[in-house]
Amino acid sequence: MTKITYTIITLIFSLVGVAQDIVLDPQFNPGGVEIAGSGTGINASCILPNGKMMIAGSFSAYNGTPVNKIARLNSDGTLDSTFNPGTGPDQAIRTIEVGSNGKIYIGGNFFFYNGVAKRGIARLNEDGGLDTSFNTAFYTSEMDEVDINDIELTSSGKLWIGGSFLCSNWSYSLARLNTNGSLDNTFISYLTPFDLVFSISIQQDNKILIGGWLGGGSEVVPAVRYNADGSWDEVFEDNLEVYGQSRLAFVQPDGKILVAGGVIALNSDEWTPEGVKQMVRINADGTTDTSFNAPHSIAATNNEIYDVDIYMDKILVSGLITDYDGVPVNNLALVNLDGTLDENFNTGTGFVNQASTLSPRVVGVEVLPGQKIMAVGMFTSYNNSEAGAVARLGSSDAMGIYESIENHGLVVYRANNLFFECSQDIVDRVIIHDALGRLVFAQNHINSNKFSPYIQPQNSMLLYTVFLKSGETRRGKVLY
Repeated sequence: MTKITYTIITLIFSLVGVAQDIVLDPQFNPGGVEIAGSGTGINASCILPNGKMMIAGSFSAYNGTPVNKIARLNSDGTLDSTFNPGTGPDQAIRTIEVGSNGKIYIGGNFFFYNGVAKRGIARLNEDGGLDTSFNTAFYTSEMDEVDINDIELTSSGKLWIGGSFLCSNWSYSLARLNTNGSLDNTFISYLTPFDLVFSISIQQDNKILIGGWLGGGSEVVPAVRYNADGSWDEVFEDNLEVYGQSRLAFVQPDGKILVAGGVIALNSDEWTPEGVKQMVRINADGTTDTSFNAPHSIAATNNEIYDVDIYMDKILVSGLITDYDGVPVNNLALVNLDGTLDENFNTGTGFVNQASTLSPRVVGVEVLPGQKIMAVGMFTSYNNSEAGAVARLGSSDAMGIYESIENHGLVVYRANNLFFECSQDIVDRVIIHDALGRLVFAQNHINSNKFSPYIQPQNSMLLYTVFLKSGETRRGKVLY
């Protein structure tokens, strides 16, 4: 079968809605972070313009190399050793953003960065060193925590921060900072000590959308909005018809707003399992979008949405999600624009956490160019392959995988090169012949669970024999 023929068949099948297998990108090193306990994992990530990636959270090593809670990865997933944070922060990082000038902003509940006092927020130079010219004043005692959950940069160089804190100008939980970190005293949040901000989004009209536990402790709402000048958006408040708390408020390309995570009721009287949801959509003016109907069952105890993004004009949902409307989804799901599940999006066994008592979860998800997906969180593997809290995924087509053959635990596939991968054993030796029985390739003492023989494409059927460390043998054929 030629590549062209296969591509045509794939296109025809996609039109009639066959399963879309979501696989690990074999060009990305999935070794990752060691999940050593219930509190370790990656809380946030950020893709850089040069294809590198920042990861941050609560971890002490990456692929065996000591790094404290923050690291920069090369585009292939290997550790970028030119980034050196020293001892890093003393507590967890919850959010990370990178400015157009390469400066790195981190937020969390830390007190120090590399031994220097920094409460909840810091700005780093490109090499990981602390930028001491950036300083923020909070109104707090020495022992009170400052917890920053989100940072959003503006085109002017100012930045928004949200979480749980009190600024020196008596602005609770949300603040706008100048480029040097000082408070922009022209903005007051009008929030209260009971309010908790989880997410900040800047709309195309420069209005500021906030997600969290909001409303002053009385009638709690999952989202509020400020006008571009920092004033309260009263029209949005008056039109809002949903109640509860959220982890995020996400603006779709069409201007509609997904409010997700937490517990959200469609009206203030529906606080029952049948009346609350984990995700609703509201129109740009704050009214409820009745064309979107996510199921009530996603609000079960073992389900919580952490992040969303747009993937192939649909809604990619991640978090601690065992099922969606009764269908197992293994912490990553694709949702149609009407709120129903796209059951053709197949993650196999999905994300597993074998290193702690906490259930696996995908805390952050970002769609990359080429329809690849970057996922971070608390997990040790994806679909039976090692992936320590970070994984780059995509459909078989997006990865350029033209064939994938499973042979009793050994997977043989094409992704530019030919690959042999065994999830439960170690490949020791590989021998490959062509259809006429002529030896094409042979190598001993491979000692790896994944191996790519260096051979030129033959455009014909190849016969392989793979000898495993366990003493078992796998034989088969593959077009290459």
